[in-house]
Amino acid sequence: LQHKIKRVLCAIKLDNLNAHVFQTNDNYRDHYYWIEHFLDTYGRGHWCVVVDVDELLFYPNIEHICLRELCLFLESTEATVLHSLFFRFLL
Repeated sequence: LQHKIKRVLCAIKLDNLNAHVFQTNDNYRDHYYWIEHFLDTYGRGHWCVVVDVDELLFYPNIEHICLRELCLFLESTEATVLHSLFFRFLL
């Protein structure tokens, strides 16, 4: 879901054909509703990564394991979610 940042996310979409990009100019304060709606509509039965464009998903052995392999591992352990922490670095 992009909100007034068309160029950045469209570039991501062009590099990853297995992605959906939605755009809105509505007030961003309702973004949790949008995220839940899109996950419910498009994400059922799939692993979904929800991050802001300025965030990075980092997991153990990321240097050797691609995201698809991580998902396969999680499925093999019957996991339904990958919990993570958000760290904000102030410079």
